Amino acid sequence: MFICIVDGLVTAYDLQSYQQLAQLGDSKGCTLFGIHEGSNLLFVGSKRKLTIYQWQGIGFAALKEFVTTETPRLIYCTANFAIIGYKKHYEAMNLTTFTSIKICDVDREHRMMAIEIPQFPKRGSSIIISNSLQGIMFDITGNLLSAVNNLTTGGGGTNNSPMKEGGIPNGSLGGVNNTLNNTNPATAVVPFDSRLEWASAPLQSVCILPYLITLQGSQVEIHNVLTLSVVQTIKLTT
Repeated sequence: MFICIVDGLVTAYDLQSYQQLAQLGDSKGCTLFGIHEGSNLLFVGSKRKLTIYQWQGIGFAALKEFVTTETPRLIYCTANFAIIGYKKHYEAMNLTTFTSIKICDVDREHRMMAIEIPQFPKRGSSIIISNSLQGIMFDITGNLLSAVNNLTTGGGGTNNSPMKEGGIPNGSLGGVNNTLNNTNPATAVVPFDSRLEWASAPLQSVCILPYLITLQGSQVEIHNVLTLSVVQTIKLTT
């Protein structure tokens, strides 16, 4: 299945026949989405709204809808949880209860990015999220996973989350009239494990172990994932 945004609507196509399988009429105006393949979950972000769908074999059914006080800026799914980025912080969401916990404050507004680093000798699996010119690394099997797994109650969000659950009666999108206006957010509650430094704001990263290759505005920067040090910088010419 191939999923993309067409004319402001999330649309799914069959990769064999290239025929359209589904189109989410309620996703009009969406700006980004994320997919968790293990549970067939689809996270769709739009202005002040986050909706979670699940593929049911013949189409997507809406499971949860949240009204947010901020527009989601990043949705990144790992095997165990989803990372949701907002203007001033990141959250990790439990994929069973759909409750979330704030994991990192953002120093200043920037293009958010996250990338999962697979396990390899001398380092377990981890995730790096951007915080301006820093890459904050969390051990997926450590503090972060423990914090997410402790989110055992439903209801969509925590006291330090900008989300408030809206109604989806009988599996279809319903009216939503509640928001959470958080004027005193808590500080980050999940300690990170290490960090790396970028010379300029990252645009996109890929991991080819043991290296993290990051595209920046006028160069490509290559870090060793084990030491987190820069091993090469490639200047780009126009």
